[in-house]
Amino acid sequence: MKIEVNTWQRQMLAMLCGGMRGDVATIRKAMGLLDILELTKEEKKAINLRATPEGLTWDDAEKMYELDIEEEGIELLKQLYSSFDRWPAQQARLVLDLGNTLGVTD
Repeated sequence: MKIEVNTWQRQMLAMLCGGMRGDVATIRKAMGLLDILELTKEEKKAINLRATPEGLTWDDAEKMYELDIEEEGIELLKQLYSSFDRWPAQQARLVLDLGNTLGVTD
């Protein structure tokens, strides 16, 4: 399935996958998703991604990425998205858009 996300959404999905805990099969699925979600060196350079004391920042806030993720991976991302309880309210639009992109209905 192809999904389209912006840099913030992609970073959040990578963070969710990177923080997963589970059995070996689950960790392998997370590793496969991280291979897709983590920005390449070229992508980081293109948006001038950098770490600051406040966190990551980048120049192109509107940059969109089309990612091809298998249905099993989408289901795992839906679970992670739905169970995460620390979404920032100031990013509500991006959070809700990400849920819509993943097909989360609740």
